Amino acid sequence: MDLYRLGKVKYADFKRIIADNEDPCDNPIVTGDRPNDKFSFDWKLKARQQIGYWIARNLNSIDDCFDIVSKNTDRIDYVTFKEWIEAKQVLRGFNLTDKLVQQLFSDLDPHKKGHLTDVDWKTAFGGYSSDD
Repeated sequence: MDLYRLGKVKYADFKRIIADNEDPCDNPIVTGDRPNDKFSFDWKLKARQQIGYWIARNLNSIDDCFDIVSKNTDRIDYVTFKEWIEAKQVLRGFNLTDKLVQQLFSDLDPHKKGHLTDVDWKTAFGGYSSDD
């Protein structure tokens, strides 16, 4: 019921469930404003959302987050991303295997470079931060 994974069910969540007229895949916050043709909910979209909300609740800015995750370098590789996700329990509640974390990381890397730049990071999670 907690669509935005805030740790509580709000009135709007309850109302949405009762009315059953909203597809979360149509929500631009959930999808990152990316077009999709999904009829069922994509777990990667939900994981992106949870990461974005974790950043907004726990860090001062999206730039600070990138610096922390990248260990003050100009890119985030898969190993560093996975270490951060696990150490901070950012995706608590998801039952992710290594393969699924790789799929999520690949989904965040739009040009399939094998790493994330600050632009990739801001594109994926900047909408959750109040500093952008």
